[in-house]
Amino acid sequence: MQYDALKLARLIARNPIDELPVVPVPTEEIEAARSLLSEQAYWSKQLTSAKNRLHALFTRAGMTKVVKKEIKNPKRRTELIAELPASFKKQANRLDENM
Repeated sequence: MQYDALKLARLIARNPIDELPVVPVPTEEIEAARSLLSEQAYWSKQLTSAKNRLHALFTRAGMTKVVKKEIKNPKRRTELIAELPASFKKQANRLDENM
């Protein structure tokens, strides 16, 4: 924190006030767009995570031929989950709900 204050003090000392960099305050519209993009990125990561965890679950269950492309397809994913041993189905269904 001290270093930031020192840098600011030096910047002000070296430059006239009217030449200091200015950062405009974003409008509400820009803030809303940023928020939407942030939320979209978050849910995209969550979806990828769920697909990866489901793929790992199929692998642990011995279904090593399942590829992520199949997991992406909702109909095929449902078929694959139905083929899982009972001990894996509950977790698979929970992951499927998040997709």
